[in-house]
Amino acid sequence: VYNHNRDGGIIPAAVWGATSTVNVNGIAYTTPTGFNQTFGNLNLNGTSIVWNRTVSLTGHTVVQGNFYIRGSSSRILTLSTSDFNFTVNGTTTIDYNGAISDTNINQLNRFDGLVTIAPNGSFNVSPGVSEFRGGITNNGTFTNNGLVTFSGSSSQILSGTSDFNIGYNATNSGISIIDGTSVELSSNLLFAGSALIINTSVSPALNASGGVFDFNGSTAQSMSGSGSGEVSFYYLELSSNSVKTLNYPFYVARDLTVNPGTTLNMGTASNTIEVNGDVIVQGTLDFNGSRPKVFTVRGGFNATTGTVSMNGTGLAHELNLYGGYNEVGTFNTTAGSGSIVRYAGLGDQSVFASDNYVNLGISGGGEKLLSGNTTVSGTIDFLNGVLQLSDHNLTLTSGLANPVTGTLNSTSMIGTDGDGYLIRNAGVASGIHFALGSGGYYSPVVIDAISPTTGTISVRAVSGMLGSNFVEKYWDIKTGSDNPTATVTFSYSTPECGFILDTVYYMTPTGIWTGSNGTVSFGANSFTVSNTTDL
Repeated sequence: VYNHNRDGGIIPAAVWGATSTVNVNGIAYTTPTGFNQTFGNLNLNGTSIVWNRTVSLTGHTVVQGNFYIRGSSSRILTLSTSDFNFTVNGTTTIDYNGAISDTNINQLNRFDGLVTIAPNGSFNVSPGVSEFRGGITNNGTFTNNGLVTFSGSSSQILSGTSDFNIGYNATNSGISIIDGTSVELSSNLLFAGSALIINTSVSPALNASGGVFDFNGSTAQSMSGSGSGEVSFYYLELSSNSVKTLNYPFYVARDLTVNPGTTLNMGTASNTIEVNGDVIVQGTLDFNGSRPKVFTVRGGFNATTGTVSMNGTGLAHELNLYGGYNEVGTFNTTAGSGSIVRYAGLGDQSVFASDNYVNLGISGGGEKLLSGNTTVSGTIDFLNGVLQLSDHNLTLTSGLANPVTGTLNSTSMIGTDGDGYLIRNAGVASGIHFALGSGGYYSPVVIDAISPTTGTISVRAVSGMLGSNFVEKYWDIKTGSDNPTATVTFSYSTPECGFILDTVYYMTPTGIWTGSNGTVSFGANSFTVSNTTDL
């Protein structure tokens, strides 16, 4: 043990054993020199300093054991690594009013053991390079505006009561997780670096059990890597008016927020993102038009003031929504791409309105309530659930006779319990299906041999008692051409009619029910009016 109990002076040059200890205790006005060698344990105790003081390395320095630094009750003692490498093989403790500082980007600060930063302690490397192998407990200030590398052969824990500040707006700034290690995060991490690189196949590669991970750089930021380890954030926030290209699959345990002016670009790989909480998009969510992406939201999806872009020719992007609330301000797709928005939550969900849906999927049961007039250019696939139009129109522009597929019944259909219509083009393939119902019963309509085949056909099923000898429903049909001729088949459910039908009635434009013209035939729970002009 060597005790340097004096102000100033020189730490003697020696061959310090790995278990030896150098205690620097007497600093008051002048800091000692001699920090250019390999020590065992090194303790810099600044409890006697009168003013803020800085101990500077004068050469590459290695601490084979543990390193400790602290200031006085009112003054800061700083170790400046300057233009030299600083390596600690053991633990590093930055105690009260102690600090480590590096303002040179050309050298490396390496910490093999746990780094502990006490309240009022400070780690400030700007824009230097730091490598950690044993984790960090931060209860003071941690700022590393250069490159931070996590390496080694074990998991590293980043914890504490204070935020981690890593990176700044430069291409040589960021975080790199090297193969063989992983990072466990429980604190806020404010990341302004250019790139988060995942090069480890240890899984999880990055796992946040608490805190907010905020990509807050004002220039472009990215996440990518050659590793295969899973990445999991707790809360994820994207801010500062720039593009964040996250070209690596990840999971968010709580909420994801894309702030105004900021873009989440899902990158060029076949990326998969899952958010277990809510998603708030005030900027842009861009699926990127290179390869298909999958974006799954278990909570609400609020992009009321944002943009969701699922563009890309031939790219079957998937947006899977499980939450009750779903709303999008601007929704962009590429026609014919095969992209799909699935409403798959258990029970009721809101369905955001758009004229740019390609395909829709309905599952999970309950009512999927349309929030405005909507157009679907592809298909709607039902597994379980009622797509309830309420007072809004749903237009299907597909040329298929029946673009509604899957399981169709009274709990899996398009519902017209309000004033909204299901609208089809009259010129599609013959046998135009309207897979709709109302009042909890499936009541589809099929229109054949319509002439002329111009304009649109709007249909809704309306439930209600018309009399004791009537089906408890009528069908409201509007056409875009004058006096068309068509053959129409109406189907109903058994509980809606408890007797044998023998007459079909038509309501005239003046509101009078009269016998329908055309040839009428009856089937099991259905009837057909052929060559009618009653539309």
